[in-house]
Amino acid sequence: MSVSSEQEETYLPPEPEPDQGALLNISQSPHGLYADPYYVCVHQLTSGPEMEAGHYIRLIVFPLLLLCGIVGNLLAFPVLYSIGRSAWSTVWYLMLLALTDLVILLVRCGDTWYSEVMEESLSAMITGSSDAACKTYTFAFMFIKHLSPWLLVAVAVEMTIASRWPRRTYVMCSLERARNVVMLLTILVVCLDINHFWTWSKPQPEVGCMYTEEFSQSFMAWYWPVLDNMTELFLPLVLVSACFFLTATAMIRRTAAEEKAVATEMSKYFLELPTLCDFRTICLVLCLVFMCLATFTATLNITDFLFMRGFFKLDCKAVDRFSNTITLLKTLDMTFTFAFYSFKIFLYLAMSKTFRARLHSGFFSALRGVRSGCCGGGFCRFWCGYDVCAECRPGRREWTPVPSTSAGGSGEEGLRPSSSNQGITEEELGDSFMNQANGRHPSEELTGGVASVKRLEGTTTIHAGNNVEQMERLDMDYIGTNV
Repeated sequence: MSVSSEQEETYLPPEPEPDQGALLNISQSPHGLYADPYYVCVHQLTSGPEMEAGHYIRLIVFPLLLLCGIVGNLLAFPVLYSIGRSAWSTVWYLMLLALTDLVILLVRCGDTWYSEVMEESLSAMITGSSDAACKTYTFAFMFIKHLSPWLLVAVAVEMTIASRWPRRTYVMCSLERARNVVMLLTILVVCLDINHFWTWSKPQPEVGCMYTEEFSQSFMAWYWPVLDNMTELFLPLVLVSACFFLTATAMIRRTAAEEKAVATEMSKYFLELPTLCDFRTICLVLCLVFMCLATFTATLNITDFLFMRGFFKLDCKAVDRFSNTITLLKTLDMTFTFAFYSFKIFLYLAMSKTFRARLHSGFFSALRGVRSGCCGGGFCRFWCGYDVCAECRPGRREWTPVPSTSAGGSGEEGLRPSSSNQGITEEELGDSFMNQANGRHPSEELTGGVASVKRLEGTTTIHAGNNVEQMERLDMDYIGTNV
């Protein structure tokens, strides 16, 4: 049957009767690029139990994952940065992964949940605000999405070096080399995604951000999905899997005597060798989880790619059931991926003693800093509910220096309890002894007469002053220096 050129623009394939059950020739799609079963069977698609289950998952589970991911990655970032500088450069990649995970959670998980609640997309609002926002936002998100798996590839490579060739770890796994690797990955990913600046735009004010390169529609329909999946899934999956099996076989075949000899030699170059061993195991677990998730995602994407391009000959009822199942599986895939981004901090806490110790010390140092800033800035009413900072901690005994009673005495100042608001408290006095026990140099002087711990002929003397805030600040500086 011949159709005129004017009719071809508005021609729609005839709707098949529901009772026919005939196989559809999905290649009739008017798009002319690839088959679209959703277009042909749009009148048949219904919302089944799969769609309802996916809706409740996105509505209830996603905000919990988002909250956990924000808190966990923000807490893990400074601790991983500290460990990466002092223990093992591979932890520096994990620090960057915490940043990329946080951005992906905010953009994808947060936007998906917002769309379920408000029935509008924040990303669509941002990209539709202007042509510059459309190009920049699309490029930035694709850049971070493609960079994230390659950071895990870098982690897997250094994990393999530390396990299979441990004597080369000191040379090959350095912080300078890690920075160079990140720079190289950044340049390569930018070259891959730079096309978004001229292929995506907002052509008209009433139209949203869309792909507008009319001379390369086949690239967007066929080649870009393949290139996107190769960059984000297939190549990282192959490389991480290879590194995982090399590492696992090396760790299994090594005897206890060989492990002890290697540890003895590596202890000459690494001051925190137990931390390196802990994070080597953490990296192994992360690679295993990534392999499972990437395999599931790759299988799902290949199935959806073939289905959308007409490789499956299905009737409309089968298309309805199949499309609902694919939608539910995509929701589950997003849930597992977001959980992987959010729950890494629990793996760090469970398997690394150093991470727990530094997170603990950093948290309480920050808490003391908040309290010190509260009293120093006059925010006692907000923080403690009192007008006078000395009343922030009611019911606690305070101490003031008592001068020596005789000129021929030992020359030491005594400490006696006093009801005055000046001086230091019992807890702050205990902190001074704890700082000395934790390695503070005995001859360290704290300016301003705050507190000084001296060891004079086997006698420990403590001079207490009235500048409590300065002593707490110096304690925090000491903890931060040792961290």
